[in-house]
Amino acid sequence: MLRFLYLPLAATGAYVFLLSPNTLEIFKHITAVQKSGLFPHGEALKKSYTGIWQIDYGLQLLVCFVQQLVDGSNPDAWTLLLNFLMGLLPACIGVWAIEAARKGTPQTAMRSPLTFNQAMQTIGFCTAAPLGFYAHVSTPKPKDASLPAARAASILPALILGFMVPTAAMFLPSTHIATATRQSIIVAGQGGFPLLFYVLQRISAAAASGRAKNERCHVYAVYNFLIAGSLAVHAYTYYYIFAAAAAESPVTRLASVFVPRSNPQALGDRTVWFIQIDFLLGAIAALLWTAMSVWSVMDAAGKSLGKALGLATAVAAAAIVVGPGTVVAAGFRWREAQLRSEVEKVKKVAVVEEKR
Repeated sequence: MLRFLYLPLAATGAYVFLLSPNTLEIFKHITAVQKSGLFPHGEALKKSYTGIWQIDYGLQLLVCFVQQLVDGSNPDAWTLLLNFLMGLLPACIGVWAIEAARKGTPQTAMRSPLTFNQAMQTIGFCTAAPLGFYAHVSTPKPKDASLPAARAASILPALILGFMVPTAAMFLPSTHIATATRQSIIVAGQGGFPLLFYVLQRISAAAASGRAKNERCHVYAVYNFLIAGSLAVHAYTYYYIFAAAAAESPVTRLASVFVPRSNPQALGDRTVWFIQIDFLLGAIAALLWTAMSVWSVMDAAGKSLGKALGLATAVAAAAIVVGPGTVVAAGFRWREAQLRSEVEKVKKVAVVEEKR
């Protein structure tokens, strides 16, 4: 029954992403920038990226929205977006890619990381994540936990080259001092990650076909990379809150980065509010997804209300200490081991039954 909590989360996310007054005001500003062809500081808005106007229009929207968050003018917003795009999102994308590639996963939309990644851009992470996670936890556990070796080998290269590198480019110090045109190209390049990730995964899988072995090692390499990356981002956040922003108390700085203001008025404040809500709702959905997925492979004989509350408390506390992205990756890494062990036990029992 807990999986139905995703539905109000998704509804709230859809309202925030599409219908809230703050979102409408942001969209009005973006539309005005597009019509004028100039950013508020006077530099020209790049109009063409691909030569296809429908795609270019979407990239212009993305650039107008994101550029002010990564240009270094607002360190709090920069740190928030870093946590979101380099801490939480890679864990969700990587884990989803593993689940989609699993041999026992049903032939549904879950089989396509492209669909999940594109939905995050189209209707927001705060909307797409709860809906996707609802579909995942509503699907029976796979009878075959393994992945095709070539697909397993393709996930990490595609994740690094198709998402991590283009996203990290937005946060490099050189991006802060770049011209608006160069910043726009960097942001637009990141906006193409769903297709880039998909294409690179297909290319990597084709290259590894017939050569890739020991798919389990490739799967655990993805988990280990995600844990290390998310942990590093969270460590930087602690540094920023406790050391870099020494002029303010850590509590004030923490609230400034992550806690949405009740009634933002300035355009920059509205934009930060939007990202904060998107991040918080998505993080709640991802942590619930992790807890439910871990719970699903725990020994049924040992399950109780006390253990459920203990698991929920542990997940929430760990999210604060090591970051939600780290919790997602580590939780699914543990689930991976349990799931594979469970599948092996079922296979052994089946073999014994056949011999009788």
